[in-house]
Amino acid sequence: MNPRAARGFQHLGLTVPDVAAARRFFLEALHHRQVGEVPDYPAV
Repeated sequence: MNPRAARGFQHLGLTVPDVAAARRFFLEALHHRQVGEVPDYPAV
């Protein structure tokens, strides 16, 4: 196996027009769970 080959990822950044709608999609449609939140930084 190539030691430089990607084996996964820990973070993914997406730009969305509606953070609340994106949050609902990830939590309700994809059944992900939210593990943390910083109120001053709008991210899920």
